[in-house]
Amino acid sequence: GSGAASAGVKQGDIIVKINSTPIHSAQDVTNVISALKVGDKVTLDIVRGTQHLTVHVTLGRKAG
Repeated sequence: GSGAASAGVKQGDIIVKINSTPIHSAQDVTNVISALKVGDKVTLDIVRGTQHLTVHVTLGRKAG
């Protein structure tokens, strides 16, 4: 699976922050991640239902 999946991010989770950058759209996710490189460690603040969670992910290569 993906790095996010192995870090515990599940389908339906809403990413609200990557590192210290607030996320408001899928484009925000793309913009932040594209400025990083493989091997960078990032902190994701996510909302899962009523839970607010923080997960740590090491970026891998894009599948495909």
